[in-house]
Amino acid sequence: MQDLHPPSPKARSQILNLYAIFSVSLVLSFLPHIILSMLGLVFSFVVLIACYMTRRKHADEFFTISHLTLIIRSFWAGSFIMLATAIPATLLLMKKIDNAPLEPCFRNINPDLLTSESADQFTMLQTTLKPCMEPYIHGNTEIYALTAIIAFAPGLVYIALQYSRGFRLARKSLPAPVKKAAL
Repeated sequence: MQDLHPPSPKARSQILNLYAIFSVSLVLSFLPHIILSMLGLVFSFVVLIACYMTRRKHADEFFTISHLTLIIRSFWAGSFIMLATAIPATLLLMKKIDNAPLEPCFRNINPDLLTSESADQFTMLQTTLKPCMEPYIHGNTEIYALTAIIAFAPGLVYIALQYSRGFRLARKSLPAPVKKAAL
């Protein structure tokens, strides 16, 4: 049932904050720094859980429910898009990656090292491969970047467009467009 009155300032503020925090957490998730990425993922899931809990708590407020439903649906739809685009990106990566820079180091690997269960196995393998890693990474930078764009950009663009639309509507105290069946 749709409310005909505008949302309370508290409800409007809460929705705007959720859009902002979710957007920041998604940006953090894709930064090339492991701690910030993990922090962003944790925030994303915390905000997602908060959206589900708040939606249940405010079941009679159409403005709140409509925006929380938009946030939740956008998150899951964007995640599905990223999963779907990760498949062709992975196939492209497998086809185009150049493993030649690793071959000299592979020749230096002792076969006994691969079958042993020594605690030093990882360290010795890492030491053996270290001289080849820089040329390997440098030689494949373009394909890594291209496949990351293919895998993540469509989903992130979808989420960004949905969140910006929802944020603009919430700033004007308007409900987000959602189907009645979802409410």
